[in-house]
Amino acid sequence: MSFLLELQSVIRRYQSGEEGLDLLKHISLKIHSMKLELVAIIVTSGLDKSTLINI
Repeated sequence: MSFLLELQSVIRRYQSGEEGLDLLKHISLKIHSMKLELVAIIVTSGLDKSTLINI
C-alpha cells in the first residue's frame, strides 16, 4: 500500500548550549488515501502539533 505521507521515528530536538530539549520523540505517522482528502491532526493543546506540521 502506498502512503500519502509516512514518517518513522521522527525526533525534533532544539539545542541550547550543551543542553537539548526533545519536543518530538520517535513519532511515527502513516496517512494513506485513495484520493485527495482533508486530513486533520487533533490533540490536546501544547502537544507540539505545530512542530510536527513544520517538519
